[in-house]
Amino acid sequence: MTDNSGQGATDLTASGVYTIPSDVLFQEVNGEVVTLSMATGNYHGLNEVASRMWHLIQQHEDIESAIAILLDEYDVPEAQLREDMAQFVEQLLSNGLIKEGNE
Repeated sequence: MTDNSGQGATDLTASGVYTIPSDVLFQEVNGEVVTLSMATGNYHGLNEVASRMWHLIQQHEDIESAIAILLDEYDVPEAQLREDMAQFVEQLLSNGLIKEGNE
């Protein structure tokens, strides 16, 4: 998950809280998450790292908590992880797979 556009991803919201809408279904298959938006009928497969990010968003909702856990689990510079998380959240938001704030 790298940004090849030359521009940074959008900043995460000030609250840093995101939730999975009730119309989004997901299932883990062979260690990777597959999502289905009932609203759009679109499904998405997430790789291993994105699946871990997804589970942390689902479990903690607070992005800062998710980032702290990921920094402990992966050998990656904090700035890079924050950029990757911001891009991932942006993609999830644009596909309607998460929403800002508590449900």
